[in-house]
Parts: sequence; C-alpha cells; structure tokens
Amino acid sequence: MQKFCKFLDQGIQYNNNNTDFTIAPCCYFGKTYLLDPNKDITSQYLEHRKKWSNEDFTDTCRVCIEHEKLGMESYRQASFKIVPDHSEKVSMITVAVNKECNLACPQCGSHSSSFWYRENKRHGIEEKQEIINYHVDNHKGKITEKFISLFDSEHFSNVNYVKFGGGEPLMTDTHIRIIEKLKNKSDIELQYTSNFSIMPSEEVVNLWKQFKVVKWMASIDGVGDRFALLRWPHTWNKLQSLTERAIKETPDNVVFGVEHTLNMLNAYYYDEMEDWFYNHFCKDAPQRRGVFNLHNVIGRLSLAEIPKELREKIANKFGEDHLITKTVQNEEIKDPKYSVQYLDLLDRQRSTTWRSVFAEVENYYA
Repeated sequence: MQKFCKFLDQGIQYNNNNTDFTIAPCCYFGKTYLLDPNKDITSQYLEHRKKWSNEDFTDTCRVCIEHEKLGMESYRQASFKIVPDHSEKVSMITVAVNKECNLACPQCGSHSSSFWYRENKRHGIEEKQEIINYHVDNHKGKITEKFISLFDSEHFSNVNYVKFGGGEPLMTDTHIRIIEKLKNKSDIELQYTSNFSIMPSEEVVNLWKQFKVVKWMASIDGVGDRFALLRWPHTWNKLQSLTERAIKETPDNVVFGVEHTLNMLNAYYYDEMEDWFYNHFCKDAPQRRGVFNLHNVIGRLSLAEIPKELREKIANKFGEDHLITKTVQNEEIKDPKYSVQYLDLLDRQRSTTWRSVFAEVENYYA
C-alpha cells in the first residue's frame, strides 16, 4: 500500500526562522516540533519522526489537500517524484536558513525579515520581546552548528534534494556550509527560493557546478510597479537586470523558475504574470526556464479578503473554470478593513501608492 506522503519518513524541514528551533517533515506541514539545542539533535529528530504519520492529515496536510482539490499538483504528490522508491533514510531536506533579508514585502513582517525589523524600529513601531530577542541575538548560531553536524550522520548520507529558503538564503553562508558537506553532489538537486536581488558569489557558482541540478526560484508577485510595491524596496528594472545576468554567469545545470504568491491585490492581474513568465522570463535561454509555482498568501493580504464583487470580476475575466477563479472562490470571505488600513499606512511610510498601482481593484476596497 502506497504511503500518504514520502516526506513523512524521508523528509525534514529545519526552521531557524523562528524564535524557537523547530522541525517538520516538510515546509507545508501544519504542525512543527520543538528542538532543544542543549540535547542531541539526531535523537530528537528520530523521536519526532515517529509522530508524523500518526497526525490528522486533514489538518496537518490541509495545504496539499486543498491544492489537489483545485487540480494543482501538491507537495505531497511531488514527494513521490523527489524521494527514491527504496529510500529508507532522509532524502529531502528543507532549510529555512534565518531571517536575514533585504526586503520588506507587505505580505511579510518582522517575524521573517531583518529588514522589516529595522523598518519597524525606524518608524517607532513596538515589537514583541521574542522578535526583538531573535533579531538582536540571531540565535548566535548555537543550533545552526548542531544542525549542520547532522550531515555527518548516517541518517543523512543519502540526501538527494535540498531546498533553501530564508529570509534571503543568499545573504549568509549557511547554505554554503551545508552543501559543502553533502556527499555524492552529482546526484543531488538543490533548490533556492530567492528574491532575486543578490547575485551569488564566484564561490557559490563554482559549488553549484558540482550538483546534478540547481533550481534558482524567483519570488515574483507581479510585473512592473506591481512587483515593486509587493517586493519593496526591490525594483522591476533591477530584477530584470539580475535575471539576464544570472543566465550569463551561471552554469547550464542552473534552471530558473518562479514562486508566485497570490494575494488580495494581485489575483486579478495573474494574466500579466503568466504572460511575462512564458514570453519574457529566460527569453534568451528558454531551455533553462523551470517551473511556475503558485502559492496563496497566509495572513496579511490573504485571498479571503477579496470582496464578493471583485471575485465576480475575476471570474468574468478568467472564466469560472480557471485555476485563479477556483482558487479565489475556494476562500471564505473575510473583512479586508484592517489590511486596507495597513496598506494605507505603508503608503505614508514608503511614499508608495497602492491604490494607483492596483487601480483596477482598489475601488473594491473602499
């Protein structure tokens, strides 16, 4: 009988992007398990892993279940492609490196971005003490060192896929120290979820050459001014410049994809993003164009905050059977009042104008 998901036995997500240190079988699992930095990490991992298959999947795996209902390939389904058939050891590792980030995206916050923390401090916005402790202390590497030592363990000797997130993973050397430890590099795929504002160093590029495939995924939530507002203070021109440079300065085993996050502002403009991806992204090297992944924002600016009238406008634009229409309609309707107030506040702080940048939808948020 086929397992529900291979990541439950052969996957691990290590999260150094929290006030506590946690692990889970993957980055979408709805529950995390605490790690004590003062105890043996390997034994804690093995003990937690025993619990993962006994959880209520309708809760912990809700994201994958919802994706499959909409006709999208879920991360659960992808596990059967990523994890080898006869693997008994850890095959897939996801590492949320830390909170170091050079952007302050509206849908994010100081809980996941060091730049957001500095912006809040600059504007005199009060933070929870645990957030202050994290950014001031940054864990001083006390468990990152122990986590990296896991790669010397026999349980991690057959890794074939490593996925890095952040913050912005290319801002620190944690990912370098991990991939240097990996054995059988030519059999391993790497994946980076990046904001495409930083070109990797020559050292990183040379390391990447040793791997089977490197998937460099760009977090892009719109084009032009819409991108700039949703990935502030990045700019569209800088993004395009880096994508062109990346193709020229990285080896052919590097492929480029997009992680597109849908929110209450950009869902109506999905066709612009899709057109840019297929007609302009990697235009001079289409053979290196990878996948285009869709995600829903969780928390601020969620799809649930799209009013009924705007949902109808989206359905009229794309059709009732379109993935975007079904994704939006799948969310219960919630009052967007606080997100609108929040966006107006950001405009005052940043001298941006979300109402003109998203002119076709802003009147639905009056």
